[in-house]
Amino acid sequence: MTKNFELIEDIEKIRKVMEISAFETGFTSKDTVKASQKLDNLLNELGIVERKHSSEPFHVDIGKINSVINNEASILLTNLEGTILYANSKCCQMIGYNKDEIIGKHTRIFNSRYHTKEYFKKMWNTILSGQIWKNEINIKRKDNSTAWNMMSIFPILDDNNQPYQFLTLRTDITEKKEMEFAAAQKERQLSSLITNAVEVIGIINEEWNIIYQNNAIEKVIGYKAEEVLGTNIFNYLLNFRTNKVGDPR
Repeated sequence: MTKNFELIEDIEKIRKVMEISAFETGFTSKDTVKASQKLDNLLNELGIVERKHSSEPFHVDIGKINSVINNEASILLTNLEGTILYANSKCCQMIGYNKDEIIGKHTRIFNSRYHTKEYFKKMWNTILSGQIWKNEINIKRKDNSTAWNMMSIFPILDDNNQPYQFLTLRTDITEKKEMEFAAAQKERQLSSLITNAVEVIGIINEEWNIIYQNNAIEKVIGYKAEEVLGTNIFNYLLNFRTNKVGDPR
């Protein structure tokens, strides 16, 4: 029965971490929210609040608990050094490893070399101080492909409020990041096309001030972009028409 109580306390910790992740840090993964709610419902169903400190024996349905934890949220548990202590099925599915392949290994096996040392230094400083770390991270999967995760790391504190383990929740955001990268690339291509176009291209805002001109305009009128940006288009055209020399403004 003691083991049951300890297990329930661990489940409650996981549920609370999920709840914090979903509602306090903005980590609004539907899977994480659903997992938190299901664990909460399961604990209530077992009558844990009323019976946890009772001497009355009770049965814990390990199958139900494992189903919720394994299928609804990606969970990774490490020690202070980053050695993996536990990974659930959802996590293993996301990273492409079997559980036995990563238990006892350091989390650096997921390092894709995308991020700088400073990035990881900031992460470790944050979680070792007992604070929650949340950010996007590029990881390497077992097949050497890379993926983007939104990852939150929660320090698990001892009785002295010092971290002794870290619980990680993650959501795959690879598709979202690929769309962002594709949009940024199209924007760069369009910008390059406009800048180097043979045709004269300029852009003005709602106040009729010039906010962009391409290289073709500079060749025609002789003014560099930094000389005309912010200039009212009517003053610009008037000065150009009268061939006024100097600042077009």
